[in-house]
Amino acid sequence: MPYTPASDNFATVAPDRSGPSVDAIPLTAAMVSDTTDLPTYAKALRVYVPATASAVTLTVTPLAAATDTISVPITIPPGASTYEAISVRRIWATGSVNLFAAGVQILLLRA
Repeated sequence: MPYTPASDNFATVAPDRSGPSVDAIPLTAAMVSDTTDLPTYAKALRVYVPATASAVTLTVTPLAAATDTISVPITIPPGASTYEAISVRRIWATGSVNLFAAGVQILLLRA
């Protein structure tokens, strides 16, 4: 069944950065780039790394970074499920490690 605004008590409320996400999409290899921003910026990230995997490092450009060359590494250890409360506009290929290893899940949370 598709989304129905009549069933959503908050349909008329504008989403903001302090509220919960209303959409989540999995990160794909096509979204990871050293030169191109995400098609839709993420308000936060949810990352799961199974205990059997190696640590995951996402190198990201924060939403309000002054230039496109600014990047920040975020490392998630094996066996962790984290909510990273950082809005991002780019996920870099350079510096990112194990993003698509077996069992790793990375969701872009959107407003």
